Amino acid sequence: MNFIKGALAFKSRLTRFNEEEPLGKLSLIIVILLDIFLLSVVFVGLETHTSQLSSIYEYFPWECRQVLIENKWSNANKLDRLQNIVLNDYNNYLRRDSFFDKNKLDKMHPDCKEYFQRIKAIAENQNIKNMFIDRQNLQRKLSDWRKEHKTGKDVYDTSLLEKIADNESKPSGSVAESMQGISRKYGEINAKLVSISSTLSNQQFVKDFFEQFGLSNSSKRNKLISDIKQYEVFYAFKELFWQFLFLLPIFGGALFWYVRSTNKKYATQTLFSAHLLTIASIPILFKIVELVLDLIPNTFFRALFKLLEKLHIIALWHYLLIVISLLAAITLVYLIQKKFFNKQRIYEKRLIAGKCCFCGKKLPLESSHCPFCGKNQMKQCSHCQNDTFLGGSYCVSCGK
Repeated sequence: MNFIKGALAFKSRLTRFNEEEPLGKLSLIIVILLDIFLLSVVFVGLETHTSQLSSIYEYFPWECRQVLIENKWSNANKLDRLQNIVLNDYNNYLRRDSFFDKNKLDKMHPDCKEYFQRIKAIAENQNIKNMFIDRQNLQRKLSDWRKEHKTGKDVYDTSLLEKIADNESKPSGSVAESMQGISRKYGEINAKLVSISSTLSNQQFVKDFFEQFGLSNSSKRNKLISDIKQYEVFYAFKELFWQFLFLLPIFGGALFWYVRSTNKKYATQTLFSAHLLTIASIPILFKIVELVLDLIPNTFFRALFKLLEKLHIIALWHYLLIVISLLAAITLVYLIQKKFFNKQRIYEKRLIAGKCCFCGKKLPLESSHCPFCGKNQMKQCSHCQNDTFLGGSYCVSCGK
């Protein structure tokens, strides 16, 4: 009861300067704008603070998962995929982060760390890196020549059809010669690309890398998947603890300020400390709910479903869901009706509007009974025994 009373008093202090003086509209707008600004600062600070931890994506990067878990590297594409990572810093020279940054490597799973360290060794070999750069340039040239080849072929085919229509045996020499030149250049670039790809594949660093990180066996893959799942659960709690280290000092300071200003009856300080306490509470509740919603479906329910399926009693889950839904709906409707739409609140709202407490129709001024339903709008005060309004919380005669 004391908690509910305190919560109602706290709610009142959010919109009132003191018990007799509510906040003006302009003041309320200023306070709300301050709330929005402070809340954004808290969430940005929270994100920055949390970024110091190793997230699941830093612990097991997507590029590492592709080769160690998803087995997306094949003989046909492995050199291209390796090239993309080796030349990542070369191609993205404006980026500050790198796969090979020591701080990032130290956050990774041991297998991923070794994976990127091996690629780093390849990237630091200037001779091999230059060959990858040459290979990349040849691929780009080949792509350009393919487009030009397609354009030239379309022109050649059109010219051929036109000459056939004009009963000529072959197209003009300029078109045919152009097509031959394009094909010859295409063949030269492709031959260079095949040659440099072969040379790269035979480099010892590259060969050792592909031998180490070829197709992973099922036991190693399962172990890595297990490590990721364990880290996800561990990280969820670690993240919450780390975030609370940032949020609790704000919450504790706001709570101390609120209690002190309330006890000292400092109206201005009470108003702003109440808002700061609300702002500090929002991300705390948000993060707790986020953790619960993340862990319960992924951990508890998964284990529960496996058990029910194993025992062949999965139907119990559907029965339980029906019961829980009914209980939740009944509880929600009961609380809404008792706390927000109870009889006394309805009487109070109708009294303010000058309506009958029972039928809700407009009453004539100073009417003690409703002319429409005949119900008495007054009750006897338990202190002074005089009549007072049904919808009022205090007696109009004695104020109790």
